[in-house]
Formats: sequence, structure tokens, C-alpha cells
Amino acid sequence: MNKIVWLCVSFALYGLVGCVLWQGIHPAALLITEGLTFLGFEWITEGGIVPFLIYGGYALWVLSVVGYSLTLVRIRGEGKGLGSWLLLGIGAGALAMLFWVLPIVGGVLAYRLALSQLSDAPRLAALVGIIFGAGGVFGFLGPVVVRVPGQPSREVHLRGSHQIGFSKMRRLLQKRERFSPFLGGVYLAVARATQHFLFIGRTGAGKSFSIDVLLWNVLPAVGREPDHRALVYDHKGVAIPFVTRMDVPWKLFNPFDMRSVAWDIQADCEDEAGAREMAEILLPLRKDAQPFFPMAAQELFVGIAMTFLTNEETWDLFDVVSTMRDQEKLKALLARTPAGRNLMGLYFEMREGIESKSGHDVRATAFTYLGRLATVAAAWRKLGEINGRISLQSWANNRGRDNYVLILGRANRNDVVMQAMYQLIFARVVQEIEGQQDSRKRRTWVVFDEAFMVGRLPKLENLLVFGRSKGAAIVWGFQSWLGIEELYGREIASQIIGQFGHCGFFRMDADSAKKVSDAIGQRQLERYRQSRSVNGSDRSISISHQWDEKIEPLTLPSDLSGKQMQKPGVGLPGSYMSVDLDTEVGMLWEHTLSSLWVGWMRHQLYGERFLIFPAQQSKEVPVERIPSSWATSGDWAFDGGGGDKENGVVSMSSGEEGSPQVVYPLIWMEEEDDDENVAESMGRGEDDSAAPGYDFPPM
Repeated sequence: MNKIVWLCVSFALYGLVGCVLWQGIHPAALLITEGLTFLGFEWITEGGIVPFLIYGGYALWVLSVVGYSLTLVRIRGEGKGLGSWLLLGIGAGALAMLFWVLPIVGGVLAYRLALSQLSDAPRLAALVGIIFGAGGVFGFLGPVVVRVPGQPSREVHLRGSHQIGFSKMRRLLQKRERFSPFLGGVYLAVARATQHFLFIGRTGAGKSFSIDVLLWNVLPAVGREPDHRALVYDHKGVAIPFVTRMDVPWKLFNPFDMRSVAWDIQADCEDEAGAREMAEILLPLRKDAQPFFPMAAQELFVGIAMTFLTNEETWDLFDVVSTMRDQEKLKALLARTPAGRNLMGLYFEMREGIESKSGHDVRATAFTYLGRLATVAAAWRKLGEINGRISLQSWANNRGRDNYVLILGRANRNDVVMQAMYQLIFARVVQEIEGQQDSRKRRTWVVFDEAFMVGRLPKLENLLVFGRSKGAAIVWGFQSWLGIEELYGREIASQIIGQFGHCGFFRMDADSAKKVSDAIGQRQLERYRQSRSVNGSDRSISISHQWDEKIEPLTLPSDLSGKQMQKPGVGLPGSYMSVDLDTEVGMLWEHTLSSLWVGWMRHQLYGERFLIFPAQQSKEVPVERIPSSWATSGDWAFDGGGGDKENGVVSMSSGEEGSPQVVYPLIWMEEEDDDENVAESMGRGEDDSAAPGYDFPPM
């Protein structure tokens, strides 16, 4: 009776352990693989989860067979001969398979063996082992030995891009180094960063998350490694807490944020070419307008800047803008140089003391373009007095370890003006990078997620082509291919996208999926086919063999547009492509980042709650908006000059003869009001101090 109890307990124990391990081997392998990756021991896992599934399954099988064999030997007290051990092993293997695959059948068999007290156990085990062993061999090897008619059995790649499995891709590309870029589950060599990175996907598809994971691995080099820096466009307003969480030094360019520094434009505009480039971006030509007037405004802008540069005066953008907007100040400044006087004669011809219409139109054009820019220039002047100024030249050429991430913050207002300013900053950065010597150790990261929000970036093509040898690494993300074509044109957009050596593709719209599929390209291959046919009359079987040469797209548009969106608790699927450095051939692989890995990374990146780890408080410095008076582009307060009160209105004029008057209704004025009453009604007392309860701007 003790033998029966021992048999039942042992079989139940091995069966329970086998079922639990078999059902839990995949998540266990997943946790172990990702745990080793986090600890930096991914070389142990090499092929990822697949070796765990294979070798772990083999190890579990061997342990179960040994356990069953020892149990049978102990109960029977036999097993000294080789034949007995062989029979017991076969029987134990069959029972192990039963307990894994068919627990109910295995339990019934164990119960019958217990009743018979194993009197015929070796023979019964051998019979069952042969049956189930043959079934296992046929089940696992059958699809390989017996080919399904009409299905391809082998293919040979001839030319074009490759589609490679994830495990093989990791063996080809994986090179974990300090500050290695991360793309699609693979850590790339640091030297491959200058091939640039492109990410395409809809909102919520995982594009921005993938960019953040990439930056999480590479940005910590800024401030730690010599000659490293980064320029990041912050379209969501989350870059500051993100960079602060990594303990990376940063500075902000956003004229509407109290944390911002000012741009030392005088240090970066060194010659006429720089001034002309600045004028072309800030005063662009419109396709639907007469080009003479904006071109003339550009010449005036260059003339003002060159006057400041030639006479070595201290100036900033506000000086240029305010001079352009003030006719008398503009004429007085241009009259100081021969070139300026030539411009005056060309654009401000006077006839009988009256300015020509062309000169008036030129100033009106300049005023239209620079009116909104004056607000930014005024705010930046005030921020420069408080937080200081920086030049892009010193930032781009700083070879020490004290550099920083320069963040271009989105202002959420004056978007058109800020687009022009950031385009100007980008062009100046490209100019500095192009002037640098070739270097393998230098790294300048230029990151623009949702790039369409900045408009057309000047000299982007130059940066992609010539920046590689200078150590520039571009990270570009956008949602729609058609949006990029609208900005750059179809041909230039294709050329730009073709310069990116590393790509991540996520769920996208159908038009973009078609464009991406065409850009990835086709592959040419030979596919071996074997087909069988049965003759109906005599039931004879004929077999044919042939090699078919095929040209087919590497990935279908439906594969890209049908990808799953990123959701909590769900992995992140994506298609990734990298160009081989030797053959310049693209290698495409599919990979889904597991939900556990994504959750852990979101905890690291954004401080979100993950399993037992609580949410982390953000290190973000609260946004402090600049005072509204700082963004005042001119003096709009009443100064008592040129105004006449008549019939409930105040008419304002510039004081010049023949100038037009602008009438402003003043419904709060009474007929007997004088200057003191007007000031009091506006919230200012007789002593020129602000009245209680009013935030009166300085006049």
C-alpha cells in the first residue's frame, strides 16, 4: 500500500510541476530575458526568448524523465540492467508527455498503474512510449518531411533588401556599448548613430515613445563625454522634466517662458552672408505676392544689420526690428554709411517732400512681417538681461564636458513667428556643423519629433549628407508622408527620407503606408516549389519541381497600416529597418516590445506607475510665464501728443504733416475730463502710481 501512495504522490507532484512550468515557461523566459537586458547581460540571452523556450523545454523534459525513471525504479526495486533502464526511460518520457499535454489521460494511466502495483509496468510503459514517441516525431517533424502540395519549401535571396528574423538581426547588429542607441529591441554600435534615425507613425502608435527610448540611452553622454551636445524640439512641452530625470544639463529657447535664455544673435551674425540668410528666413518671399517688396525689405534688414556690425555696436534682434518699424530711425541709421545712403536713394525717393509709393510699400511689407516678430524680440531682450545670452557658435564648438541640451520650446502662441525663429536657429546650427572638421568622437544630436510643426527646415538635406562625417546624428519623426511632401515637395521629400539609415515604422495612414512600402523597396528571390497532383482515372500521383523567380515588395502597405496601436498592457509592434554598412542594403525586421518592457520603460521615462513601483513625482520646474508687458512690441500708451478729444473720440496722428489719423472710440471719457481724470479712470492716480487693484503696465 505504501508503494501505491508513493506512486500517486510522486506522479501527482511531477505532473503538477510539469504543467506549471510548461504553461509558465514563456512569461518566465520573458522576465529573465528582460531582466538580464536591464542588468547589461543581454549577451547571455543572445537570441532572445527563443533559446529559453527551446533549451528550457529540453531541460524540463530531461528532468521529468529522470524523475519518473527514479520513481519507477524505487517502487519496483529493479533497474539494474540496461534494458530495464531503457524501458523505464521510454515509459517515463511517455508519461511526462501525457502529464504535460494531456493531464487527464496521464492521470488515468497513473491510476491504473497504481492499481496493478506496476506488475507489468515496463512492458506497458514501453508500449505507450513507442506510440506517443512516434506520434511526437510525426507531429514535430511531419511538416518538414511531408511537404504540403503547392507550398514553397525553400527560397534563395538574389538582390534587394532583406527581411531577417529578430534573433538573427540581434546577432548581426547587437553591440551594447556605453550610450548605445536603441532601435526595435537592438542596441546599435555608437558609431552607427550618424546614419540618422527616422520614425513614422500615427498619434498613439508608439513613435514618440520610441524616440524617447532612443534619447534615454544617448542623451546622458551630454555633459559627461567631451564634444557632445543636443538640439531638441519640444513639441509637447515635456522635454524639461524628461531631460532633468536623466540628470542632463539643459537650456531653454522659448521667449515666453521665464526659464529661457536669450539668443546672442550678434555673436552668430558675423558677416553679410549671415545677415542675408537671416533676412531671407524672417522676411520670406510669398508665391502669391510681388517679390520686389519683400526682397527690398530683406535688403533693408541686411543694411541695418551690416551697419551695426561695421560700426561694432552692441545690438540684438530688437534693435533691428524697432529700426525697421521706425521711419525716422531707419533713415538716420542708413544715412551713417555710404551703402545705407544708396539704399535710401533706391527705396525712399522723395518727390516734393513726399515719400514715393514704392518706399511706403517696402516699409509696409517689412512692418507686416516684423510686426509679430517684434513681440518675440522684446521678450528675448528682457530675458537676456535676467538669464543671460548664449550663441549657437559657442554651443556647437564647445569640445569640453560642460555642454548641454538646447531645448526649443513650443510657445503655443505666435506659432508662425516661432517657426521662423526656429528655422533660423536650425540654419545657423547647420552652418556651424558644416564648418567643423571631420570627427568620429564628436556627437551632435538634432532631434525634431513632429517635424512638420516647425515648417520647412532650411539646409536639412545638407545636414543629412554632410553631417555624418562631422558627428551629427539626426532624429526625425512625423505622422504623414504627404505632410512632408507638402513642405518639401515630392522629389526632395523622397531624397530626404532616403538619407536615413535607421527607421522605425508604426501604424500609419494608408497613403503613408503605400509611400513607405515603395521606399523600403522590393526584393528579388528564387523560390523552390514542389507540387503533387493525383490522376482521377488511375489514381496515379505525379510530382513536379520548379524554381520560380519572384520580385515582390519587402513589406505590404496593409502590414504597416494594420499594425496595432500602443495600449496599456499590450506590447508595441513595429517594423524596423537598418542599412548594412558594407553592402548598403536595407535589412528589415519585425519586433514587438513586450508590455512588461514597455511598462518598465514608461516608468523610467515618465515616472508612471509600474506593477509594485509607485509613480514618481516629476522633477519639472513649473512653467512661469513672462509678464505681458515684456512682450509689448512698442509703446502703445497715450503720451498726450497728436491726440484731440472731439465728440467722444480721440484722434491720433504721428505729428507729421499729411499723415493719416486713426480714431479710437473712448466710451469711458466724460465731456469735462482732463488729463488727470483720464489717468485716474485708467487706474493711475495723480502721483503717477498704480491704483489699488490694477496691474497697470509701465508707460
